[in-house]
Amino acid sequence: MKRWFDFSSNGNGANGAGSGLAIVQVEEVASPSGPQPSPQPAVCGECPASPSDFAEIYRRAGIAPSGCGIVKVVEMVQSPHLAGMSAEGKRCALRMALDAVGSPVESVLQDAVKRQAVLNDYEKEQMKRLQLFEERKAEENRRLQEELDGLTHDYMVRMQRAMDEVSREQDELRGWQKRKQLELQRIADAAALCVPESMGSHGVGLSAVLERACAAGA
Repeated sequence: MKRWFDFSSNGNGANGAGSGLAIVQVEEVASPSGPQPSPQPAVCGECPASPSDFAEIYRRAGIAPSGCGIVKVVEMVQSPHLAGMSAEGKRCALRMALDAVGSPVESVLQDAVKRQAVLNDYEKEQMKRLQLFEERKAEENRRLQEELDGLTHDYMVRMQRAMDEVSREQDELRGWQKRKQLELQRIADAAALCVPESMGSHGVGLSAVLERACAAGA
């Protein structure tokens, strides 16, 4: 059912001589025993949570929908019919609407207090849930870090082993190069005895010996 109330913006009745005349529409909500409207889907990314989410929180807390509780007052305050009115004009309009449906202001305020307490309790539950979630994820990260440290140590050992193998190969090559120089020197010394020393170059290397041999053959 719809009830229409005429009132002036200065708080007088419909026949008053106020500066402006507005119309407030008050819709009575069906009783909890009757069919309830289906909640609207929450909008993705909406912040804060959509009204349907809050309605679910209230429902789980055992707060039954009220025909003219604080939620209905919020809807009336946000109604375009009250847009542009002064605070006093809105206050008079809301009081007239509450009186029309027989809802005392005290019950509306009590409903607001109950919903505030429910939301505060829900926030505490969510904070506790978040804390437990963070602790669980922190434990998972700790185990992963241990596994990572173990893998890192294993790979570091393998990398160091490979570097040590390269160093050994380099040392072996340098050692062979030294032995090569000694071997070439022995060959040069032996070859030097095969040619006259007074001929050609007087170097000590094999090249000098070969040069002297060529000169002797000439």
